[in-house]
Amino acid sequence: MAQPLSKLQSETSMMSTTGNHPPPPTPQANEAQRSDSPPRGPWKDEAPPDPLGPIKADVLEHLQGVEGTLYGLFDAARDPRILELIHEHAAIADLPEDRRVPPPPDRTHECECISLYIGRIREQMAHVGPWLVRLPKGCPLLPALVNEGWGKAWGYYLTSDRTLYELRKHFRRFLLVTIPDGRIVWFRFADPSVAAIAFDCFEDRQRRELLEPVRCAFVESREPGCITCVSSDGSDLIELDGEFS
Repeated sequence: MAQPLSKLQSETSMMSTTGNHPPPPTPQANEAQRSDSPPRGPWKDEAPPDPLGPIKADVLEHLQGVEGTLYGLFDAARDPRILELIHEHAAIADLPEDRRVPPPPDRTHECECISLYIGRIREQMAHVGPWLVRLPKGCPLLPALVNEGWGKAWGYYLTSDRTLYELRKHFRRFLLVTIPDGRIVWFRFADPSVAAIAFDCFEDRQRRELLEPVRCAFVESREPGCITCVSSDGSDLIELDGEFS
């Protein structure tokens, strides 16, 4: 049944009034729009200070002052953030995978990275495999890795007189190892937690073979204010200059 004309006109008038003429602002709304009124939340809490901040600062200072070429060896399986930082700050080194092809001159002043995997394995597993990075003086990747990764066992830093190509060739020899029961397994020596167990179990000969081209490998220490220097001759604690609680 058709509605009375008067009722339709009344409803149409209400719809038009509501749509075209919003209700007058409240005093609260007027106050919120004043330029001299302070902004209102809700606000997110500020991030708490990093408890490892002083340690990271001293670790970074120590690594930036070491003699020789500084490298980083990282296990990408530890955290996807590792490769994000590496690819953000470092170029992938153009190194041949065929040993019969001579390598190019080492670009010692360039921040470059390379996967220890080659061929099909690299294509399939590089995102969770070991990566070697050259960290020359002034390379922005070093502070990025220390500030985000120190304390998370992402990997470790090492000094060496060898080139990036020579170090990759050396460490590739240890990707697959034979364990006492005769099985051949992947050796995740770029993972500090795995390497620490291996170093405790290694004979002196095995330690020397793995670390032969390394002057010192700097790894996280359980001792506050210290880092551990591991070499073919053993390990030593290095006390940093900062004050730690």
